Parts: sequence; C-alpha cells; structure tokens
Amino acid sequence: MHKNFHSGVGAGILFALCAVASTAQAQAPQATGPARPASPAAQPAPATAQAAAPAAVQPATAPAACTAAIRGDAVPVSATPVAVDAAITQVIGDSIRAEFPAESKLVVSRAAADPAAPQVVKLTLDTSAAAPGEWTMLLKGTAGDCSGKVRITAAK
Repeated sequence: MHKNFHSGVGAGILFALCAVASTAQAQAPQATGPARPASPAAQPAPATAQAAAPAAVQPATAPAACTAAIRGDAVPVSATPVAVDAAITQVIGDSIRAEFPAESKLVVSRAAADPAAPQVVKLTLDTSAAAPGEWTMLLKGTAGDCSGKVRITAAK
C-alpha cells in the first residue's frame, strides 16, 4: 500500500505539471505562424454583416451647396452692358455659363472664371430690357454649379 501511495502521488504531480504547462503554452504567443486561441470557446465571435452595416450605411458629410453673390448692392437696368463680379463659395471650374429665368429678361453676354481669383466669376450682362426685382442666378461650370440671387434695380 505504501508503494501504491507514492505512485499515485507521483502520477498526480505529473498530471498537475502537465496541466500547468499546457495552460502556459496556450497563453504564450506563438513564435511562428498566426496566433490561435487555446479552445474554440476562447475564439471571438465572427463579425456579422449586421454588426458591420451601421458603419457602412452612415453617409459621409456632404459638402455645403455652392452659393453665389453679386458684389455690390444691385445691378441697374442700363442701356450699356454692365460688368459685375460674382463671388462663389466653391471653385466650379472653367467654361462657365450663367443662367437667369426668362422672365427676368437678363441676357448674359459673357461669363468667365477670373484667372487671378478662382472663386470669382466675371459677368457681362445686358440689362437694357431687364425686369426690376430679385432673380435667381445659376452659374454652371465644368466642376459644379453655384446659385444665388441678383437684385435688378430700375434705371435712374
């Protein structure tokens, strides 16, 4: 019985040492290859499409719409062409054209980006038959559009 007791104790110690060694090996980082968890229960749950969807669904912040404003108080009705500058909040490229509602009777003789100031559009307007009031202006370029208001005043 004495002999079996020592064998049992030795086997128990050996079992405990193996358990401690395997736990330490499972927790130690692997020197080669990808790291693997010790058991399937320790593995993180795989990401689901539903969990990833909220990040993918959120839209990027859209840039603010480009606005245009004629420098100066107003554009007068005049028998001669009127040159004005329109300040724009975003560069809209080149080959710019300006549009006004037909009922404004504003005619655009020339519209071009200012080479010295890309956020300025130089306009030459024929206002000889223009209707006084506030009118919507649309500037269209190769890289975008800007809109704003133009106030036309009666001839003095």
